[in-house]
Amino acid sequence: MAPRDSIVNGKANGSLKFSFWNIRGFQSKLIGKKFICKDFSNQIQDHDIIGLAETHTHTAVVDELAIPGYELVKYINCERNLKSHTAPGGLALFCKENVYKHITPMKSENRDIIWIKIKKDLTGLDREIFLGTLYFSPSGKKESVQKKYQALAEDISKFQPKGYIVLQGDFNAHTNNCQDYIEIDENSEELDGELSPNSQPRNSEDKSKVDIRGEELIELCKSFNLKILNGRTSGDIFGKITSFHWNGKAVVDYFIASNELHPSFTSMRVGNYNPFLSDHCPLSCEIKANSKIVECTQDNLRERPIQFHFKETDKAKLIETLKSDEFSCKLNPSHWNSENVAGKLVTEITDTLIDATKAARIKLKIVLKNCNAPWFDTECQTLKNSIKRKCRKLKNLVDNHTLNLEIFSDNKKLKKMVKTKREDYKKGILEDMEVSKKDQKLFWKLLDKLQDNSNDVVKNNISAQKWETHFQSILQSKTPAMKFPSDSQEVGPLDYDIDLEEMLKASYVLKCNKATGYDSLSNEMIKCLLGLNPTILLKLFNCILKENPVIDKWRISILNTIYKSGNKADASNYRGISIMSCLGKFFNSILNLRLTKFVLENKILNDTQLGFRKGNRTTDAHILLHS
Repeated sequence: MAPRDSIVNGKANGSLKFSFWNIRGFQSKLIGKKFICKDFSNQIQDHDIIGLAETHTHTAVVDELAIPGYELVKYINCERNLKSHTAPGGLALFCKENVYKHITPMKSENRDIIWIKIKKDLTGLDREIFLGTLYFSPSGKKESVQKKYQALAEDISKFQPKGYIVLQGDFNAHTNNCQDYIEIDENSEELDGELSPNSQPRNSEDKSKVDIRGEELIELCKSFNLKILNGRTSGDIFGKITSFHWNGKAVVDYFIASNELHPSFTSMRVGNYNPFLSDHCPLSCEIKANSKIVECTQDNLRERPIQFHFKETDKAKLIETLKSDEFSCKLNPSHWNSENVAGKLVTEITDTLIDATKAARIKLKIVLKNCNAPWFDTECQTLKNSIKRKCRKLKNLVDNHTLNLEIFSDNKKLKKMVKTKREDYKKGILEDMEVSKKDQKLFWKLLDKLQDNSNDVVKNNISAQKWETHFQSILQSKTPAMKFPSDSQEVGPLDYDIDLEEMLKASYVLKCNKATGYDSLSNEMIKCLLGLNPTILLKLFNCILKENPVIDKWRISILNTIYKSGNKADASNYRGISIMSCLGKFFNSILNLRLTKFVLENKILNDTQLGFRKGNRTTDAHILLHS
């Protein structure tokens, strides 16, 4: 584990990084689930605490609130509109796993804000930090706005005596560059103990008129000696625009902190505007922290090995490559000597098959993370890139209203384009399913395409450390392992060499289009070798049977997880499927057939023991019970 004393992922030494973003819904018709979108993860992946507003979540979709690598600390859902099936508003607060134990959610009856307490041992400060993440709707009359700020003031009054206050959120307040402090002059000497010294003036690119929400926010800051970080902190000294709309722009998202805490903030930035994710920009700020606690975690896991994608024509290509002089000499059993112990032979055959597969130019299976939807073609991508370029240009030309309108017009055009292409894509799949009813395998493959369950955001949210801890607790047996003699020379009725007929009979396990294990050998590769020169595998298996070695790669399995029931964010609600070496399974199937034949011929198994026996079904047990 690498501490953050040095710069890690672009972060300053010993810092705690906050982020706030009004995301305007956790998913959209254009890009789907935003939490697994590459653009979204690039904006927030470096932050320790993330506050999101307008999540548009309700009880039915609360499981979708999941960001890979982060814990959901607290959320506030909204009532679902039965007509539009939407839930406007909503808040969610996330933090990194190594920060989670240093955070305590605080109780509040205010439905517009989430409060948490950040402990002193995380920041190294003399007091706790009470962080409030909020969203104030732009709708409502003057009385409603005043009521919201009154409720916020009551919460601040409750927490301020216990620690510092930090607020992050979408206040929907236009404050221009109004002073957020009471200016001290010669006439206020008697109140000098109650007032803060004159602060640095605040800048703002938003020149719109101060509204009622802005007035209430400024009064709140003056009343509780709070300071707005926008427009006066390193990284945002000009008070950049935080929200873009078709008819204008504004600064409505703020970071606000206790005046005494302001020197501890090292930077505050407004992120890039991305209309595909939200019409608001993400905000971030950094504060000095205890670098011994805030540290990066490393997953103690192996990388997934390479896999090859075999087509029908690829088998002939691989066989021709194996026949070449370069590989045929490597797979010649006459070259094997007494020094080639079983473990070395397995490695030699495995490496030769993989090298031959590469030489035959058989394509690798590539797992694309956060890739575009299949209907999002080059035309869509070109228009998307054009919009991104205009957004970057708008960042430096905030007063260019024509450019702003162009962005919204192009974004609308892109949404229509994606909708049309999505409908055409699904229509094509349905037509193919109608044609392929007789081919069950193809039918179900097309159905999976139609459902598109590949991007499971909740499952992806479970970190590698949690998976590792969960499966270690299951697989580590508490019972002592059985000890077998390693030097026994005793020969039993099952100890005889494997013959060619026995090996070919067990080759039924070598089915095509199956997953490969940690050694990267597929059934297609083994079948090619078996058809070309079965003597090689026969000698290898007999060598293993005689020497009884430990083949390291055969002992490693790749765990795939399947959801069972319950909370999707809990690793214990998933079942593990172990994908082992195809070559190892082939060898084990030979032994399994031999053992099965022995117990049946010697009548070791009772006739009522039907499990895993050829020609028996589950229904047979029911017949026996009822008869």
